[in-house]
Amino acid sequence: NELSSLSNHIENRIFLGGDALICMFTLPWTLASYSTEHPETVFAYQHLNHEDLKTKILNGDVDLALTGHPIRDRKISSQQCFCDEIILVAGPNYNGAPLTIKDVQDIPLIWAKGDYGLELLLTRELAKAGANIINLKIFMEVEGIAMLKNFVRAGIGYAFLPRVAIGDELSFNLLKEVPVKGLKLERKTHLIHSKDKHMRDTVKEFIEFIHTHIHPQKD
Repeated sequence: NELSSLSNHIENRIFLGGDALICMFTLPWTLASYSTEHPETVFAYQHLNHEDLKTKILNGDVDLALTGHPIRDRKISSQQCFCDEIILVAGPNYNGAPLTIKDVQDIPLIWAKGDYGLELLLTRELAKAGANIINLKIFMEVEGIAMLKNFVRAGIGYAFLPRVAIGDELSFNLLKEVPVKGLKLERKTHLIHSKDKHMRDTVKEFIEFIHTHIHPQKD
């Protein structure tokens, strides 16, 4: 009957959220792989800022979320599920010469907005390396990675981006990696969900899939 059909539809729907740019590059392949084994499952995704994401997780409006930073809240479970390298990139005409951290303070930077975890990582790690964010020449802030990549390709400036987000551009020399001496940036993506909210079997199965297929747990 219609009521039973509606109940099954809700049971098989997973509401996802994210506040990291990396979601648009990791999620599609994860969902495609999962859907081959579970074609009945339907997904809905929202890109949210980190405060709204936390609120929606606690309210039960979002079942699971991917975030570029751990969320410390006794009511929220946070587990690492992906790890990616953040690299400095330039346009296709870059000569490939490595930079020092001092050089990084003298180049025009295009700053990625809308990814709280990435901004936290860059601010913290660049400061540790000796490049305080207030001394960087950030001449443009861009929300949306496609637009940001186009600006870099045009030679307007440099940008720090997740390697997974620019794999094709690097392969076809549309963007060039810029080595920075002594700087290695890794960003961990976390899978979060509410500890208090009753979790549907469909959601549990998806979490198990991520841990066994995408990020196997080590003994």
